[in-house]
Amino acid sequence: MAFPDVNFAVQELIAESGTSTVLTRWILTSTHSGEFRRAAATGNRIEVDGLSTDRISNGLVVSDFDAWGSVVLRRQIWLLTAN
Repeated sequence: MAFPDVNFAVQELIAESGTSTVLTRWILTSTHSGEFRRAAATGNRIEVDGLSTDRISNGLVVSDFDAWGSVVLRRQIWLLTAN
């Protein structure tokens, strides 16, 4: 497993009364302990910011969208180098 100790820490949760949309800002942390996209484990600790948008209907998530720093992750495990 590439990131066996994944942790999502919620930084902010926004939900307004009368709306079915919830926004969550979070930070993912983990250790790169296994192969990821053909990259060998580096042992590096990673930290990536993200945002999730969920639409709720009858108490269930009916659609969702996640955006996160995939470039940041790739730099932290040396799949990309900064220019």
